[in-house]
Amino acid sequence: MDKYYRNALMTGGRTADTKPKTPRAPKQIACHDYQFFPARLSDLQEKETAYFRKTNSIKAPLAEGSEDDLEERERNQQLEQQEIDDAEPLTEAEAEEKENLSKKGFADWNKRDFQQFINGSAKYGRTSYEDIATEVDSKTPKEIREYAGVFWKRYQEIANWQKHISAIEEGEDRAARIVHQRKMLAKKMAMYRVPLQQLKINYSVSTTNKKVYTEEEDRFLLVMLDRFGIDSEGIYERIRDEIRESPLFRFDWFFLSRTPIEISRRCTTLLTTVGREFEGENGKAVNGKGKRQVEEEEEEEVEEAPAKKKMKNGVKNKQLDSVKGGVSKATSATSSRAGSVASTGSAPKAKGKGKKK
Repeated sequence: MDKYYRNALMTGGRTADTKPKTPRAPKQIACHDYQFFPARLSDLQEKETAYFRKTNSIKAPLAEGSEDDLEERERNQQLEQQEIDDAEPLTEAEAEEKENLSKKGFADWNKRDFQQFINGSAKYGRTSYEDIATEVDSKTPKEIREYAGVFWKRYQEIANWQKHISAIEEGEDRAARIVHQRKMLAKKMAMYRVPLQQLKINYSVSTTNKKVYTEEEDRFLLVMLDRFGIDSEGIYERIRDEIRESPLFRFDWFFLSRTPIEISRRCTTLLTTVGREFEGENGKAVNGKGKRQVEEEEEEEVEEAPAKKKMKNGVKNKQLDSVKGGVSKATSATSSRAGSVASTGSAPKAKGKGKKK
């Protein structure tokens, strides 16, 4: 029995590998466009790699693709193979140059660091290095300053650089608009001793025609924006909580039921109205937007009135229209909760004529 298992387990051990081992390729630096290495470094690395393939008889591979572009891929393969056949080793001067050039880029910056740099620049501004450093986890303000100095000189070397620059510029415009709105709101509040009771809002025509909130509610929203800061984190959730705790709106179901998203929309409309009160007369642009554009945005934020039902066979009831018209004229002069409230008037009944006996 022992002899059987001894013979069965005798595999002869490991067999020697007769194939010659290929030497390791020279260590190269992965040069990404956002690392801003000199272009000369890539040329030297390609030359060194081509000579390594020549000395080890490594042929140029054929790139993957479809049958349609096979000829083009074969031509590229032949060109690459020609470069390998003509390759020469790096001279001592070129090897030293390669070593020096490898220290001039940002090798310790990865894709995540670059994206965080873009987000931080859009959020805080391109020169706020201290604040951007809080966004980039692994970099100090000094490293951010050094990288930003090169980035703003050579950003066009990055693929899709227009997208990154556009994101930064939009963020800076948004930050400038917030600063402007904060100043205008503080200026408005300084005009009144008790803003919650005395503040007057100069509503635009588009806001008044479809007014949903009362002036008391709007005053409360502006006071809360000034108290908490229009750009503070979670401000609309805090305003919602203040509305629910305030005794002023204990029985105001409409105001109590507003969500943070609805509150934010109304606050945006009110801030635009306050800003236009100081700077937006005669269609002057406010924060890069014309008066017409701002009014259109306000119309999108307020609730639309329900569409009128069509009469059967296209016939209008003139008597009913006259009654509704009278009700709307009587109520248009006063401020209402919503412009979409349906009138409750009804048409008077016509008296029937009896037969003479």
